[in-house]
Amino acid sequence: MANKNILLIEPGYKNKYPPLGLMKIAQYHGPEGKRDSVKFIKGPDKSVLGACWDRIYVTTLFSFEWKKISEAIDFAVLASGGQSNNVFVGGIAASLMHESFLQEKRWAGVRFIKGLLSQAPASSLQLDPFQEELYSEDSTGLVLSCIS
Repeated sequence: MANKNILLIEPGYKNKYPPLGLMKIAQYHGPEGKRDSVKFIKGPDKSVLGACWDRIYVTTLFSFEWKKISEAIDFAVLASGGQSNNVFVGGIAASLMHESFLQEKRWAGVRFIKGLLSQAPASSLQLDPFQEELYSEDSTGLVLSCIS
């Protein structure tokens, strides 16, 4: 099932360090992992809107950056072509403010991950094998650790 298109989005806030969770996800999907095509963007980069993304991951770091995080999630839903079930949001803010994220009606279908991804991807991301979701059969693979 290689050669899927994976988009990694970091909200457009200022920070010194790269998002380690997204880097781990890039490793899982990239040339040494599932051999998917992985693209990283910071903030809303309209150059990715023409592509068909099989999965989009958004990281959240700072809970006080709600506006930037919201923009990134809205952009991810737009980039998904309305397939919000292909958008996964995790990280510190998504864990600390989990209920606030879930209450936003405009993000219906987006998967908000709370806490660490300590199990195999199929379990941690709550993938449904009956829906034939991407890598839903990966119940023993690399642990993603977190999207932060």
